[in-house]
Amino acid sequence: MERDRIEWVRPVPTGGRVRMALLDLDGTLSLIRAGWQSVMAEMMIQGLQALRTGEAPEALSAETREMIGATTGKPTAVQMEAYVSLIHRRGGSPPTVEDCLTDYKQRLSRVISTRKRAIARGDFPPDHYMVPGARAFLEELDRRGIRMVLASGTDHNDVVLEAELLQITRFFRLGICGAVPAPAEFTKERLVERLIAARLYAGDEMLAIGDGPAEIAAVAGVGGLAVGVASDEHDPGELDLQKRERLIAAGAHAIVADLSAPAALLDGLRVGAPGANGG
Repeated sequence: MERDRIEWVRPVPTGGRVRMALLDLDGTLSLIRAGWQSVMAEMMIQGLQALRTGEAPEALSAETREMIGATTGKPTAVQMEAYVSLIHRRGGSPPTVEDCLTDYKQRLSRVISTRKRAIARGDFPPDHYMVPGARAFLEELDRRGIRMVLASGTDHNDVVLEAELLQITRFFRLGICGAVPAPAEFTKERLVERLIAARLYAGDEMLAIGDGPAEIAAVAGVGGLAVGVASDEHDPGELDLQKRERLIAAGAHAIVADLSAPAALLDGLRVGAPGANGG
């Protein structure tokens, strides 16, 4: 049964009328960057080990991975700032946040560039690098009249490019938003605040779908609905238990391992019948 794939964590409010959805990209829809957490953690662990504090590698790994998991969905610069703080607290002289970002992006590029080229050449269809059910889920939201915005902590230009590669740009009529350099800082919390301040949407008209605490907390915090996609990016379709715990703590109403039961999930959230919800 499709509904058996959905874990209902909190009661779904009655009387709500979802009109828009905020979706994360990496780990929620896209697998192009699968493994980014390990790339980031490896960089940080190497930097911390270089301080020769005598800490066990296992302890450093646990600390960095916990920080990365807790900040998933936030701009990458936030994670680099946290890394710099870890070095400071150990009495080290850290590189700048900008240098940390450059190092991380170079490392990640070596992992994901082959995937991007494979999609661009047609070696694999775009869905090969998507979370199971992601395209059908977007199509179901669209059929139900839900307007969508893509919001990611990944650099804006990369988000735009990867959405194009996956052929999902057309779904996001409210726009595509990614991290930009300071002072024009982007966060999902600020995006939600701007939508409400502009009176485009009320909090209870919003739905968040993501694998990070940032988007879940941003929408649940204003009275909206939130679906936590606790996807195991190395084994798509299976549940990542650590993600699950963080997403529940952030305020998720439902937890799924992937998006392969779109109709059952949206029906359970009372996101109206196809064509019922205007934009």
